[in-house]
Amino acid sequence: MTQNSSKIQGKFYPLQHEEWLKACRELTPAQRDVLYYIRTLDPYGDGVELSVSGIARQLSTENKEVHRSTVSRALKALDDKGFIDLELLKVKVKILAGGLHCCDETTVLSHRNSVVSPQQARSLRNKRDHDATSAIATQQPSSKSPSQSQSSTPKTYKTYSDFIKTLSEEERANFWKFCEEKTKDLSQPVNDIEAWLAHKNKAGRNRWEVYYEKYLASKQVQAKKTETKNARDEFRREIEERQRQAQRAWEESQRQNLAENTGGET
Repeated sequence: MTQNSSKIQGKFYPLQHEEWLKACRELTPAQRDVLYYIRTLDPYGDGVELSVSGIARQLSTENKEVHRSTVSRALKALDDKGFIDLELLKVKVKILAGGLHCCDETTVLSHRNSVVSPQQARSLRNKRDHDATSAIATQQPSSKSPSQSQSSTPKTYKTYSDFIKTLSEEERANFWKFCEEKTKDLSQPVNDIEAWLAHKNKAGRNRWEVYYEKYLASKQVQAKKTETKNARDEFRREIEERQRQAQRAWEESQRQNLAENTGGET
């Protein structure tokens, strides 16, 4: 029997079974893909500099496009969960009329570095661009308030990209979280929530439109629940206050009766 004595060149990551199970339990498929993309490039944990766009490009296939915003959120989640140490090293900013466009060529992942700040994390989660290698964040012009943007119905917009950039950072994050929660039990896992939302469902409707309507409906339900709870809590506080007042009045009357009875003795 002939044996092939040629050695495989390159670095190797010593993946252990328990580590793999931990990643499967704690990470989404997208987060797991990004984690092992990094670990196989840097098996010794020395630290490596990577770009978000580069990771997204190499993880994409003909059948599945990975968005840079998905990679950015995965990096932030991995940092928060202690799988990696992350630092934003390079930011390129250009001011344009009517709003702020921030272009990040994000170099990440020095193994001994610090955690991304909330401001940096927000810049990582923004709208993808087809041409550039950097992520683009778009804020609405100051003449249009966030409430005006959020009140616009999804049907006003033709594409997911047009729609999503009208939401504030907080509203966008809440919408993504809602969608991820709603899709986590689907028979086919959703690895990239933005790519999934950008397509149509079997009925031919935009998924982002359908799920944004569900999101708004859930917000209304939650608002009503909160309003009901607040009213109930207020009513309970009023009852408790009346009980305390009645208790104080009774105690005061008892003291007065005791004083009168004591003063009348000879």
